[in-house]
Amino acid sequence: MPGPWQVSPILGVHDVKAAVEFFCATLGFTPPSRLQGGEGEPPVYAVVRRAGIAVHLQIRRGPPAERHDEHETEASFLVDDVDALHAEFVAKGVRFLRDIQDEPYGMRDFTIETPFGLRLGFCAPLR
Repeated sequence: MPGPWQVSPILGVHDVKAAVEFFCATLGFTPPSRLQGGEGEPPVYAVVRRAGIAVHLQIRRGPPAERHDEHETEASFLVDDVDALHAEFVAKGVRFLRDIQDEPYGMRDFTIETPFGLRLGFCAPLR
């Protein structure tokens, strides 16, 4: 088998261009080489990257899914230094749903909400 498995979440958004701008300017992702879509129409797909992972942003035209509690997320990112990432996001004014904390399941994590309603978790194993 050629190396470890990886995952690339596909996140549904109502405005791909605005999502790309947030992921790049606020969350530190690298901009895509291009925005995919029809000529003269809003983009429908883009891929942003950070630290060896790719996040796909895809247009969703329907209503957002209903959420039930603060622990539900669209994606969770396992990162090297969750405290440094938390500090980076604090400095950029990111909205936190759950601040950084140690969890009984052996992770230190936090949850953010994007301006367009996605909930993203970031975590690292407790040492």
